[in-house]
Amino acid sequence: MVKSNYLIVKIINSKDSSMHTNINNMQTSKLDQEHHGVGSPIIKKTCYDNNGTLKIIDNGTSLEAYATLQIDS
Repeated sequence: MVKSNYLIVKIINSKDSSMHTNINNMQTSKLDQEHHGVGSPIIKKTCYDNNGTLKIIDNGTSLEAYATLQIDS
């Protein structure tokens, strides 16, 4: 979605409800940790590099991430 010169991307991913989310040190709950858990640092860096923001909401069995990136008009 584009709104007022910002691109807003909503990302939803499943998670184990027993895991508590630490936004600063997120880790995957999936067994194959070598191939999972790389998305959060990439999204965080992309937002930072593009004057954007990242908001993460823990919904128990899922995480919602809202990445907001400033775009040229």
